[in-house]
Amino acid sequence: MKDAEYLFTQTSRERKQLSRNAKYKRNGSKSRRCTLPSDNLTPAQKKGLNGPMLTYNLDQPHTLGELRLWPTDLRHDYMEGLLSKYNPSNELLGKMLGISTGNVSNVLRPEFGIVRKRGGRRAAWTDEKAKAWNDFMGYTTEPEPVAEPESTPEPVTPEPEPVVQHRAGSPLAYDTISVTFTGTGADLIGVIQTGPLHLTSADTYTFTITATRKEG
Repeated sequence: MKDAEYLFTQTSRERKQLSRNAKYKRNGSKSRRCTLPSDNLTPAQKKGLNGPMLTYNLDQPHTLGELRLWPTDLRHDYMEGLLSKYNPSNELLGKMLGISTGNVSNVLRPEFGIVRKRGGRRAAWTDEKAKAWNDFMGYTTEPEPVAEPESTPEPVTPEPEPVVQHRAGSPLAYDTISVTFTGTGADLIGVIQTGPLHLTSADTYTFTITATRKEG
């Protein structure tokens, strides 16, 4: 048998074997369901696969300890935007980060990838940026009004009523007078003429007399 005939016979034999093996192969083509490893997990296990959701606020001040929890690129963008917008001194920046002023320059390079000279760039510091920085930090620029103490009203002392002194034998000054008298008719006439009433004969009077006899 020549080499060409032997190669043709061997190739035909291998192809027949492969065709028979493919007939009995179970490749899942007849199955309509596609399963995933997560199908057998409970809801609590599926929830545990999710990582925690973190929120990064770039418009609020943060301490160095808080910023160390941020991703490196986001931490760099936050500090770069802060220096570009407000240009605070190292003293102000240290108060926000919660570190000393002399340590700010040493922290900016390894923590934020920013190189800054000691003291900060003060040439571009303006009143507008100072006010914007105070607003960013939440500082109160206007003093709070001081409540004035309530004044206590002084006690009012009532004025004493004038006491009219009457001299015996002199006529009384009056518009209307009411008298309760106990005595005889002669005594009443004497009181009117010469007593405390002492009514003058030049005036005109209206008398209302109620007489009650006293027994005994």
